[in-house]
Amino acid sequence: MPQTSQKPRLLRLLVRPFQDENFRKLITFLCSWNFAVNLAGPFFMVYMLRRLGLSMSFIIVLGIVSQVMNFAFLKIWGRFTDMFSNKSVLAISCPLFMVSILAWTFTTMPEKYFLTIPLLIIIHILMGLSSAGVSLASGNISLKLAPEGQATAYLAASSVFGSLAAGISPILGGKFADFFAGRELAWTLKYTSPVREMSLPTLNLQQWDFFFLFAFLVGLYSLHRLAKVREVGEVEEKIVMNQLFAEVKGQVRILSSVEGLRQMIGFPFALLRGFGVQKNSDEDGIG
Repeated sequence: MPQTSQKPRLLRLLVRPFQDENFRKLITFLCSWNFAVNLAGPFFMVYMLRRLGLSMSFIIVLGIVSQVMNFAFLKIWGRFTDMFSNKSVLAISCPLFMVSILAWTFTTMPEKYFLTIPLLIIIHILMGLSSAGVSLASGNISLKLAPEGQATAYLAASSVFGSLAAGISPILGGKFADFFAGRELAWTLKYTSPVREMSLPTLNLQQWDFFFLFAFLVGLYSLHRLAKVREVGEVEEKIVMNQLFAEVKGQVRILSSVEGLRQMIGFPFALLRGFGVQKNSDEDGIG
């Protein structure tokens, strides 16, 4: 850091990064992302205790699974940031995290069912590994985009406004928790014949489910803001996804020889990889 003859004012330090268009886009992404994550995050524990009726010991086990995956993938995401870019890692880890939040709404149909526990395990696996990439890459990209000699001001601005968004969202969630307590949104497919009637619930939102859905929608907006950020060295998402899928296959092959377990863990990544390839193909066709 270069030496300065006088101390700049705090307000001027916080305003200066907003004069940088690219960093302003990054701050918008960080604020909307923190808002989305903290809108749903405080209700996960309450949801599992009250709605799903799980024991505290099982919830702790799920938390351990999430932390283990976070630790295991931290090194992988770090290698990806060196190979590709921080934005490329965020473009993969952020959608994974948002998908895991949306998946909470399908753990009840409208009550617990046979897929609730397997789905919860997959959710915590995805949340653990994706949060490692988000926390690592979001900190690195803030450092990388800050101009030389002005890192203090830029990092302070991103931290202050990101923390404000993270603090406001759970407060709003708490205010509206009672409002959504008596509300329900259901979508059921119904088939009727002369001899029988069959109903298949496809979507059922009650109380905390609304927060998960709103967090997912805000998260989609934050991904839109991330696409506006420019970073030197960024690559296409499908390249990072292919590399990640190869890493996951290698890790699962080491941890387990059970083919069914491999397929269960690898399915979300294969789905996302296929979606990424299809997305880029469509864009090439349009171009």
